[in-house]
Amino acid sequence: MLDTPLLDSIGVATSLRSFVGPAVVVFVRHFGCLFCRERAAEVCSHSASILGKGARIVFVGTGAPLMAASFAREHANGLPVLSDPTRRAFALAGMRRGLWTVVRLGAILNMLRALLAGHRQTKVQGDPWQQGGVVVLDAQGLLVHRQVDRAAGDAIDWAKVVSAVPSR
Repeated sequence: MLDTPLLDSIGVATSLRSFVGPAVVVFVRHFGCLFCRERAAEVCSHSASILGKGARIVFVGTGAPLMAASFAREHANGLPVLSDPTRRAFALAGMRRGLWTVVRLGAILNMLRALLAGHRQTKVQGDPWQQGGVVVLDAQGLLVHRQVDRAAGDAIDWAKVVSAVPSR
């Protein structure tokens, strides 16, 4: 996963290896997704705790670099946003994908939660069947924690994420 080719928000090739030491990698479905906007707001509200431990935070989505740039400006609060158009990093991180991850009662309930919180869906900007999650990597890039969305918009336990971040 660390060396999987990704693109930064201006289209320059990079990988997660340049963000390791320790890191929280936030996988978002696609850049127009209301759940991804909700997740970005949650990340930003916990970023001080994560960054205070010396970790880096990076978002990874399936859309194109221009979509990542727009998401970064509007939702990521200065945190880096990378594009994984091949979804290879998603697969290596164990993220789910498929119709039945979207067409579920849980996804409908999650949508209501996100809408009531003020998050809105725009046009699809990436793979709508891809689900997200969060992984925490230690300073060597080894996986120390993972939460995978079973349905679109599943809630992340941020207390567990923050506690899993190893201090530098």
